[in-house]
Amino acid sequence: MSVRIGQRLPSVELAQIVGDTLKPVDLDGVLRGRHVVLVGLPGAFTPVCSGKHLPELIGHASKLRASGIDEIICVAPNSPWVVHEWAQRLDPQGQLTFLSDGNLDLARNSGLSIIERSLFLGQCSKRFTMLLKNAVIEKMAVEDTVNALTCTRPSTFL
Repeated sequence: MSVRIGQRLPSVELAQIVGDTLKPVDLDGVLRGRHVVLVGLPGAFTPVCSGKHLPELIGHASKLRASGIDEIICVAPNSPWVVHEWAQRLDPQGQLTFLSDGNLDLARNSGLSIIERSLFLGQCSKRFTMLLKNAVIEKMAVEDTVNALTCTRPSTFL
């Protein structure tokens, strides 16, 4: 069962590379007391994520912050090192925060994991966007397929 609007996001540990160091990240701690856009992406370096979704997020980052968003966090099911390299290539100015859900704890515990055998992604995250206030879901959109980019566009959260 998938999380719903009004529910608190499950408390999970994600990961981030800081410098050359692997850093565990307590997602609940990051979200506590803050207004955050959380974006779930099916995979680093995939065509829709890299070619469309992330460029749109980066393009809307200043508008989202001006609307009261404290941080825009992108979560991908890849290893922390892959997610870090992806962030460096697509967002060198660091407008977004990139976290790894390499163990799929967020995707599974939120009911937002999917097996994409036809794309050879295996088990990954569905494409989703959430508006969270103090870790509680205020608004949420989940695409029907991982290659779709309709309801999760950043313009839907402005």
